[in-house]
Amino acid sequence: MEKARKKLLIITTWSGFFATKLVGTAAENTRTTMDTSRLKELFEKEGFQVTVTDIARLDTGADYTGVLAVYCSSEDNGAFYRGYIGDALVALMERGAVLIPSYQWFRAHSNKVLQEMLRRSFKDERLRAPSSHWIGDLKELDSVLPGISYPAVVKLSGGSGSRGVAMAGSEAELRELAAKMMDHHYRDYEDTLYLESGLMAKRILRRVTGRRVGEETILPHMETNKVIIQEFIPGLSGDYKVLYFLGRYYCLSRKNRDDDFRASGSGRFSYPEDLDEITGVLDLAEAAAAEIGMPMMSLDIGKSPEGVFLIEFQCVFFGPYTLQFAPFYCSRENGAWTKTEGSFDLEEEYVRAVSGYVESLR
Repeated sequence: MEKARKKLLIITTWSGFFATKLVGTAAENTRTTMDTSRLKELFEKEGFQVTVTDIARLDTGADYTGVLAVYCSSEDNGAFYRGYIGDALVALMERGAVLIPSYQWFRAHSNKVLQEMLRRSFKDERLRAPSSHWIGDLKELDSVLPGISYPAVVKLSGGSGSRGVAMAGSEAELRELAAKMMDHHYRDYEDTLYLESGLMAKRILRRVTGRRVGEETILPHMETNKVIIQEFIPGLSGDYKVLYFLGRYYCLSRKNRDDDFRASGSGRFSYPEDLDEITGVLDLAEAAAAEIGMPMMSLDIGKSPEGVFLIEFQCVFFGPYTLQFAPFYCSRENGAWTKTEGSFDLEEEYVRAVSGYVESLR
């Protein structure tokens, strides 16, 4: 009797986007999406029964018991489409689907506050440094100030490539940075309707009175935007980007920008050939992979004279540069780190990692 094939959903956005892939050379490349037709073919060779669908076509009333679902994410402004994806994922879970990665790691995508909250609970103490605090309203800042030392790194919860990251050298600078990062204006649907329907009346009243009318109602000033305040690690000249794909570690060295403490987005990349240089980095990456327990992840790891530190991590929607242009990957063989040279295919590595992970669940 033929063995029942495992059912797998590949979920894309409305446009067919699944996950980032780079086309071109390491020096000049453009972003596109992973080839879902090829993913489907590769998964089917591994014994899966595969359906590719976009979010809008999901039947959330169907029975998905035991169905595996790999999915997209988004970095749209305001995270509205990401929230829409999250709605669909919750509906799938309610109908029995198994998400890869698990839902909390989707929520942690471009959400440094949740990353820090989850990291605080890691069992391996090495993964809980550097220390951090978080606030969701500027009024909460006073409550965390006693635990902060300076200089401190201040980060918006969202963003990538060092955007929304700054250094505070004192409490005064921290207050100024936090206020600036958390300052925004919000317009909800009712306010938008009010603005459109009352626009002509507002213009007339402004001309007559010389002042704005109803401005606070339409564009209320807010100081609620999630912010991280993280311990500064001295002696970092850069960091390491490590992509983990089920037992394989792709490692890229990233040097800081000139006269800057930030490495992400610097473009000053290299692949460290000396295993001795990155042994500590790989050890920490291995500990993070074991703690998080997902088939793939992106880890930002800092190395200084004081030790090795997990700075940030993602399990979905991370850049594939480190893997696609890597001349080798590292793995632990017989207790020691080794290098395997070659060129590596993103879709093949993705399918290998997910397939191996699913097999480990049985």
